[in-house]
Amino acid sequence: MKKKLSLDTQGRRGAVLVLCAFVIVALLTVIAVSLNLSWIQFKRLQAQSAADLGSISAVSHFAIEREEMLDPAPSQALAARVVALNEGRPLVEPSRIRFGFVADQNVHNPVFVEDTTGINAASVDRSQSATQVPLFMGSLLGRSNHFVSAKAVSTYPPLNIVLCLDASRSMIRRPDETLPPGSEDIHGPPQPGSRWNDLTSTVDRFLTQVAQSNPYVRVGLVTFGGGFPSIPSLGLSPLDEDAARTEQTFRPPHRSSIRQIMDSYAAMPRLGLGTYIFDAIKHSEALMQNHGNRKAVRMIILLSDGRQVTHVDGAGTRPEPYLAVDWTKANGVPIHTINFQTGPNPTLSRVADETGGLALDASDAAALDAAFEHLAQIAATRLAR
Repeated sequence: MKKKLSLDTQGRRGAVLVLCAFVIVALLTVIAVSLNLSWIQFKRLQAQSAADLGSISAVSHFAIEREEMLDPAPSQALAARVVALNEGRPLVEPSRIRFGFVADQNVHNPVFVEDTTGINAASVDRSQSATQVPLFMGSLLGRSNHFVSAKAVSTYPPLNIVLCLDASRSMIRRPDETLPPGSEDIHGPPQPGSRWNDLTSTVDRFLTQVAQSNPYVRVGLVTFGGGFPSIPSLGLSPLDEDAARTEQTFRPPHRSSIRQIMDSYAAMPRLGLGTYIFDAIKHSEALMQNHGNRKAVRMIILLSDGRQVTHVDGAGTRPEPYLAVDWTKANGVPIHTINFQTGPNPTLSRVADETGGLALDASDAAALDAAFEHLAQIAATRLAR
């Protein structure tokens, strides 16, 4: 005989079925929430990684390719492709990738300021075009998708250096030689072992060293020596037309023409006659203002083997060199001076003191190498902040 179930037993079975249904729904909800949280976190990390890589590629491409004030559009386009490839979604609008600067790279959350005239950072902002993440079992959670956004700012340490070099006729002599009054030896080209030739080799090594310490270094060249075009009896040089000249705007060391320019000077029948350090400083300041990156670490290296001339056969005079440094002092740009001769040079020492730079002496080629190596180390130390 079959045993009949009591009403009480049937009621308990019904209650268990209802309880199981609630448990299953709860488990599915927990599973859905867990899966969605993991999926959202993955997409958030993916979006943030894409934004980070985009900002890094933007600022790196801009910094390496930039020679003067180039248009950042190619760097924006490259970064847009990087973001899209790493997010696995259509191309990002390049306008979402902006260039500017962070006022202080040492703080935890530096404020990014969009400004194309002074660049040391790039920003990728995906908050206006957030990624839409579809949710698993979204009907249980009351929404079918979730929006993930990301922002990233990457900075680089730009370094602008102006080499301001004496190309006057005394530079054709050896470092340990002095010119006697009325000497005619200054009317020849620089010879092997001359100050100019030693300087050319040292500058070449210096450019290599600073390039190794910072791939974002840019170097400009100003030379001085000349300023007496109206005195033909002294034998004019191609450099005598101007007291100073800007020979190269800012370029990466590997694209620099500085060595070729200095070699071309050595091929001239003679160097410039005058030594107008005041004009040389003004040219260096103008190069910084017109072509430099105002958010870069900036310095001027001024080398001379003598003092500024004051009067030659009625030619005009210039103010004292230390009176030319108002802009460098106001903008925190030190002028490091190198006195390439035996004996002191108060003119260069005062320029360095006025601007917070170093006053270095180099009596021979070895000391000249040491002076430039010291300056290269200072540049690297200032960048490691």
